[in-house]
Amino acid sequence: MFYNESVLACVDVGSVAGWATLDPISKVWDFGEHIESFRDKVGGYLRDGRMALVGVEATSFLPREQDYSRLFRAREGEVFHGQSRPWSIAAGKNATWSALPLVPNLLADLRSYVPAKCKGHLSLCVKHSDEVKLLLWEAFVTSAPKGIPSPPPPPEVATASIHVWDAAIAIQTLRNQILANEFISAVTDRVAVSLFGAALLATGWASEHELASIQPHVVRAFKPRMES
Repeated sequence: MFYNESVLACVDVGSVAGWATLDPISKVWDFGEHIESFRDKVGGYLRDGRMALVGVEATSFLPREQDYSRLFRAREGEVFHGQSRPWSIAAGKNATWSALPLVPNLLADLRSYVPAKCKGHLSLCVKHSDEVKLLLWEAFVTSAPKGIPSPPPPPEVATASIHVWDAAIAIQTLRNQILANEFISAVTDRVAVSLFGAALLATGWASEHELASIQPHVVRAFKPRMES
């Protein structure tokens, strides 16, 4: 298990920036609703030499499509059990637009917490060198389709907002993948541009240009269905 002791963090970039972190060593959850407090919490772990797996609930890459009439189609995996949640619907577009300025600014701030030699990456499927301290992943949190169980958020965040719940549920799902040592991205496709990879390059976390055209790991996490 490569990341058994890595800090897990996630931010929901909706109208309120709900966030959560889990330190698997101390088993302590933290959460809040301001991006500055998320930056300071994750930055503190990085300053202490910890590796951080940082998730963002927003589109991490855009699909490459030769048919221009299908540019806004769902990415492979965004249709699941008959339920379609493409990145191009209103909620997805709003989150993507919010993430475009937020992610590079957040990464630039987090960079100041670590030595210059530290690096960032997107792949969770390989064991990285000790210099890699930051891994970005996409949180794809959606209502559970009928017949699919949706575990409740961790009790430690039960009193928090639904935005914090989204972040915590995504962390909980990724933690289960880590414990099972099973990393299968929920969304796959040909990549036109990796938004997260480009942000790593732009902020000095990476220099490998191929990161701008590979997809980050996507964690599909289910929240309880909202019955009408």
